[in-house]
Amino acid sequence: TPEASNESVQKIEAVVMIQNNWNQLRFKNIKEGTLVLKSALGNTTYVEGTDYEVDYENGKIRRLANSRIPDFSNNITYGMPLKSLNHDTVKDATTFHNSYFTAYATYTYDKESNDTYDEILENINGTNATVLPTKLINKIMSGKDVVIGVVGDSISTGAEATSGNEYFSLLKNYLENLGPKKVNVKIVNVAVGGDASDAAYKYSNSLYQQCGDKQPDLVIIAYGMNDQNTLAATPRFIPRQYVANIKVAINSAIKVKATNDVEIMVVTSMSPNPIWIYSNPDQSQWHNALRTFAKDNGIILADVAAFMKAEMEHGQTVEEIVYSNINHPGNYGHYLYFLTIKSLFE
Repeated sequence: TPEASNESVQKIEAVVMIQNNWNQLRFKNIKEGTLVLKSALGNTTYVEGTDYEVDYENGKIRRLANSRIPDFSNNITYGMPLKSLNHDTVKDATTFHNSYFTAYATYTYDKESNDTYDEILENINGTNATVLPTKLINKIMSGKDVVIGVVGDSISTGAEATSGNEYFSLLKNYLENLGPKKVNVKIVNVAVGGDASDAAYKYSNSLYQQCGDKQPDLVIIAYGMNDQNTLAATPRFIPRQYVANIKVAINSAIKVKATNDVEIMVVTSMSPNPIWIYSNPDQSQWHNALRTFAKDNGIILADVAAFMKAEMEHGQTVEEIVYSNINHPGNYGHYLYFLTIKSLFE
């Protein structure tokens, strides 16, 4: 618990270190002695002064000689050029998957001297002029239980996150305690790994069947990763078709249960590692297309892509956000997804 009003706690931050180089943490002016660094599985707590050292003022950390912290320069992808990693040819995942090179840090920092998550997200939401889920907020504030549907790809299945750390699980816990009294938030998740936006129509319909008598109050539609990736010479779906697919799914979700006052939220996808052979060099085309569509049609927008970009500008690396080292976030990435959605309820 912070000791002063100007202190805040970084609950989870992925750290991937190279040799004994200084690594930039997300926040500077860290309270000395508060940083705790654990292995990705949480079964090893690294020791300051033995495994690593910290520059608390500047918010930096580095490995020491003989450290137990894995050195990312031993990852086979280290130094790889763009679009050169074909993971299908790699037999041993330990040589490229970031779970073997990631540590998770927690610490207390001075929020007055940092750009906080809340400030950045407030600016992003303001720039997008996004509408907010006011109907859902009002229901929760009135003490009513709610149902949230999730339609999307592997990221929305929770791939690479440990149980309870998926963005939708974090959202459920947050919303249940948002109002004056605790409510029940039911998550109905029909996301399927490998899907692109053309599957959104099918699953926005099946979502209602799985919800049963209590239909969804909010439907989260989160595609883009597999739309923008180049499975051949061209993307799976160009931005215009991607948005058209999302629009069909939204219309379907609204019309399936016309008497239900459902709200729709669309989510821009995080970007894959640019060294992956299937990555598209300009994902911003898809992000911008969805932003324009949401703004023009009064659709709630959770702009994960903009937030991830801002985090990289604050020192986070691709390896720290893309836990699979290909296209999936881990616990930290899911936390960033959650913060993006959470900002729309504040």
